Amino acid sequence: MRSLSLGKIFGIEIVLHWSFVLLAVLLVVSLLFLAPQNGFISLMIFVFLFVSVLLHELSHSVVALQLKSNVQKIVLLPIGGVSIADEMPENPKHEFLIAVAGPLFNFILITVLWILVHIFPLPFPRDIFSQGLNFNSIQFAIFQYPLFALFWLNLVLGAFNLFLPALPLDGGRVFRALLGIKLGYSQATHVITRISTVVAFLLFFYGLFFGGLVVAAIAVLIYFGSQQENQIAILRESANDLSLEKVINKNPFVLNGTITLREALEKMIEINKNICLVELHEGFGVFSVVGLAKKEFSENTLLESLTLPVPFVLETDSAERILEKFLTKGFDLLPVVNSEKQLIGVIEGSELQKEYQLSKIKKLFHL
Repeated sequence: MRSLSLGKIFGIEIVLHWSFVLLAVLLVVSLLFLAPQNGFISLMIFVFLFVSVLLHELSHSVVALQLKSNVQKIVLLPIGGVSIADEMPENPKHEFLIAVAGPLFNFILITVLWILVHIFPLPFPRDIFSQGLNFNSIQFAIFQYPLFALFWLNLVLGAFNLFLPALPLDGGRVFRALLGIKLGYSQATHVITRISTVVAFLLFFYGLFFGGLVVAAIAVLIYFGSQQENQIAILRESANDLSLEKVINKNPFVLNGTITLREALEKMIEINKNICLVELHEGFGVFSVVGLAKKEFSENTLLESLTLPVPFVLETDSAERILEKFLTKGFDLLPVVNSEKQLIGVIEGSELQKEYQLSKIKKLFHL
């Protein structure tokens, strides 16, 4: 199942993860056949969850934008979301501020709701906490009081994300930021990854025997998410000695996006190229002939319509940041520009990874 793009907010693409889409489908099916009498309130709860997760992630992104981090996409999941930026902040203070912004929104919202229901005669089970919480009382209150449903969803969403010390959840990022002040980014990531692994296994077994498949699925997401974070930290740590000068092609093959597909293919065949940089009206893109034969295009199709836009990198960017972009986002090549945003060359992912492997061997054998 594919994820669903919902458009952009503040220039950030909002994507509904396939698990959220699946949850919506399952909810509709269950309402139609199992509990049609609860249909309206169940759909309302789903809307509350969607809006709460969206605003939670937007809070992260707004703070990240204020700290000059370029957020490209927000992927919404039922347990929260993921903000995808060009690069993750290594500054512990910045990571802490970005991480707490999402749960802080949830806690501010539930505080406002709590104040409102105690000032105004709004329908809300005000004595539910004093009577003792259990599954039945919470379920009853959620279906009888929409404001409590909104309150409870945000309480769980904020607490789960902040107080569980595991990557890639907010609690794991806060913990890493605090550890990073003393240990540094890489070592702090290694420590929190071990903790995340333990948390993931405990959640997985709890989910299998007591909490259901949703909890087990969350455990799997935590495990693989923390492992990816650790790989990025290892990559940054070992790429310090990587020489970018050796891998920048300062005479790149560049085509204009306004030429036709036929013209582009003729030029690429002439110099035996299967991938090239394309100059667009704004920025750059990459065109590859891989998989082109399986699709039907007119030879007069403009090249820019077949091009995947890519971000540029500055010639002053660190090697580990650039390598991270290639490995985590799957780019084949990236344009390199100077401080005036003028193209000075390209870096191909294959060449960068080759130089990275050689640098690791040199360090290993002290060459």
